[in-house]
Amino acid sequence: MATQKAVSEIDQLVAIAEGKGRASYDGMLKGLSVRVPMSLYASVATLAEMGGTSMNIVFLKLVTAGIEEVERTLSREGKKRYDRLRAAQVERLFEDAEVTSGGL
Repeated sequence: MATQKAVSEIDQLVAIAEGKGRASYDGMLKGLSVRVPMSLYASVATLAEMGGTSMNIVFLKLVTAGIEEVERTLSREGKKRYDRLRAAQVERLFEDAEVTSGGL
C-alpha cells in the first residue's frame, strides 16, 4: 500500500506562486497590522503577483509554514508551554468582539 506524502504549506505556496494551485482561508479571521522590512514586502508582493493571489494568502502560508516548523522543533517542555499558552490565546480570541468571520 502506497503512503501519501502530506503537502506542506511551503509546497502549497510554491504551487500558488507557479500558478498551479489556489488557496483560501475560511472561518474566523482576526485583523492584524504588521510592519515588515521593505525587502520582505517586495518578496511577498512578488509571490502574490506570480500566483495571482493576495498578499494576505502569501503571508498566511509563510506564517503557517514557520509556525509548523517551530512547533516541530520545540523541546518537549517548550511544546507543553506553547500548547498551554496557545489554548489561553484561543480562549481570549473568542472573547474578543473584533474577531470577524469570513474568508479571504
